[in-house]
Amino acid sequence: MILPRPKFNMMHSRPKFNSITKALTGALVLCLSQAASAAEVAPYFHSWGGSLNDAKQSVGMNSAILSFATTNGSCALVPDLTNKLEDARNYVAAGGRLLISFGGAHGVYAEVACRNDDQLFSLMENLMRDSNSRRFDFDIEGHQLKDVEATARRARVLARLQAKYPDLYISFSLPGWLLGFDPNSMNLLNTTVAAGVRIDMVNVMTQSFGVQNLQTMVPSSTVGEASVMTFRAAVNQMTAVFRNKTQAQLHAMMGITPMIGKNDDGSTFTLDDAYTVANFAKQNGVGLISYWSFQRDRAQSNNGSTNLGSFSGVAQSDFQFYNIFNSSGGFVTAAAAPAQAAAVAGTCSAAGWSQGKQYAAGSIVSYPDRKLYIAKFANPGYNPTISTYYWSQYVC
Repeated sequence: MILPRPKFNMMHSRPKFNSITKALTGALVLCLSQAASAAEVAPYFHSWGGSLNDAKQSVGMNSAILSFATTNGSCALVPDLTNKLEDARNYVAAGGRLLISFGGAHGVYAEVACRNDDQLFSLMENLMRDSNSRRFDFDIEGHQLKDVEATARRARVLARLQAKYPDLYISFSLPGWLLGFDPNSMNLLNTTVAAGVRIDMVNVMTQSFGVQNLQTMVPSSTVGEASVMTFRAAVNQMTAVFRNKTQAQLHAMMGITPMIGKNDDGSTFTLDDAYTVANFAKQNGVGLISYWSFQRDRAQSNNGSTNLGSFSGVAQSDFQFYNIFNSSGGFVTAAAAPAQAAAVAGTCSAAGWSQGKQYAAGSIVSYPDRKLYIAKFANPGYNPTISTYYWSQYVC
């Protein structure tokens, strides 16, 4: 994201099912399969303006990316972010899906300010505790993409955190171009994967392509089509990073993030462009639509004449971009709809949960606490006693 802070106030054996349980499980899986066909819509949300909970109640914003977790040069997060943590906890407690984004275009990155792995580990672990969120995004831009020391430190610490908290969700938001990611972004992803980090989402920032480039390289000269071109190019690159993923699985673990309205280069992401992205996401199983930013997504009295830190710069109604993107709404939880868990003969028992194993929705596992758990969503072996979003207790 380019704009600075604006100056304003503001699955093995399963237990025997009885007929009722079969029907309930079938209904559960049917609902899950219907919900697994569209993108999660999670706008970037300024830490310095407005309330996550107010946005959830008034607009229905069920997912958000809170920006940004940066520092002023010491290994401590900026007050804008820490002052928002009570609101973040309440948002998560109310069912909101919250990603907290490190990095951005300004400020000192925590990976730089924290001089050793243990300091960075403690900062991130404390943020997980204080926000009640185990979902981190890393928006890496500009010269920070070339900082190999910070990249390596981040990767080592994230590997340690995921080893301790297997359900820690990791997203990377990286600047895209019409031909995909640049070599620095590719090196960052490869370094992170090589360190043993499980990356859950790769988010392509499709912004500020340059007016002349749009006119000469994009058939329709629109930012919407440029966003789709960039996403497709990035997906092709990801086949070399995530070699065991199918094209559909890559789509499901990738996102598109435009800057709505006026961009920093003078180009404009219009309401029509929003429909282009939303339709593409829905038709191709894209996992995430985000945008910069929720606070800019509001009506204004003069088309393009107001502060672009506070408005989109185009004629629109309040949260019109959000509502367009949400027409693709839902969650992508798997590349294909999960099959119904099959009933098997036997006693009320199940195979033990295995960390790191892929589980389909409807899978049932036993845990050392002598309880059974059923997967509400497909997941890569998250701990059922911790990841209550993905698992719930099961009673025969």
